Amino acid sequence: IYLTTYSSPFKVAFPCKDDCNGHGKCAMGFCTCVSGWDGFSCAVKVPTSFAISVQEESVQSLGSITVSFESVPTESSISDYVGLFSTTDMANASPWAYEYTSNQPTGTKSLVAPAMAGEYVVKYIGITNGVPQAKAVSKVITVVLPPKKCPEDCSDHGKCDTTTGDCTCDSGWIGFDCATSIPTEYKLQASSNSYKDSSLISVDWQRPVESDGSNLDTIALFETGPNHKQEPIVYQYVGSGNEGKLSFQSPISAATTKHTYQFKLIGSNGNTKAVSEEFDVLPSEKNSTD
Repeated sequence: IYLTTYSSPFKVAFPCKDDCNGHGKCAMGFCTCVSGWDGFSCAVKVPTSFAISVQEESVQSLGSITVSFESVPTESSISDYVGLFSTTDMANASPWAYEYTSNQPTGTKSLVAPAMAGEYVVKYIGITNGVPQAKAVSKVITVVLPPKKCPEDCSDHGKCDTTTGDCTCDSGWIGFDCATSIPTEYKLQASSNSYKDSSLISVDWQRPVESDGSNLDTIALFETGPNHKQEPIVYQYVGSGNEGKLSFQSPISAATTKHTYQFKLIGSNGNTKAVSEEFDVLPSEKNSTD
């Protein structure tokens, strides 16, 4: 005679590792993770939305752009990539540079900026039915050309435009490197303050480059003092240019005392543009008295 006995019902439990860390439900030893968590025990936090960011707001051409991205594992694939696009490329058709995300939920990539200056954005691109779709877009990045040097740094007489490499010269200086000085005002200067009669007088003159001067401007010699005449004793045309030197013979006089004179630079319209300092012409020894 055989006697068969049966136990009371009991449950067989299949526990999950770490009880799914509180981020999922356990069933037959396997975790079903809630959104935002992944892994065998739901211990790995994963993004719940696509995101992309860049460190730089402005970068020189051919410089490096650092890109950080996040992707949703259930919605990403091995063909996803981050790419640099012109802001006008709405179809996501022509990335200037790109790197595949390697199906990673988060990561950092480095892209090379184009040689052409302009405004660009970085996009997280996923391929849907063969069509690139932007799932996240960064802020605008401005790509600028590297600064250009100006010749001789404008010789410390101007400002350098680093976008073109051209100098804008200060007043009184010209040339591609601002190294050539030019007059900025009318000036007259006799070579001395005292001459013997019949001696040679040199006169340096200059007039501004941007002036109404003409070939008909004159340098005229006038006698000064209470009894001087209004008419010039002698004059010469300055001709072309903005500076030069003219020579005059000092007046000859039978007087036995010195006379005082000065030069005037007179425009073709009759206006006096500059006046020299006064100078003396001494009588010759045969005319002088003790």
